[in-house]
Amino acid sequence: AWVPTGQSNVNQCYLNIIIPTAAAASFRINNLSPQGTFVPIAGTSFSYLQENVSNISLTNPIQQLRADSSFSCIAYGYGS
Repeated sequence: AWVPTGQSNVNQCYLNIIIPTAAAASFRINNLSPQGTFVPIAGTSFSYLQENVSNISLTNPIQQLRADSSFSCIAYGYGS
């Protein structure tokens, strides 16, 4: 695990992604398309995605993100 035993029980992990809509189809997590769907942000040329990565984070806490354009990502988790 990436956190020493007994120091955290984070069991819900998420990524929030903001990317130009034109590049959303190129976005990959560990070379796979995300499970969720990008949603256009009204009045902009950007889209957002909230991706639940809880299951893949259990076996691999480090995710590789890539796209054909720059993007912003916030990674966070919940637990006790």
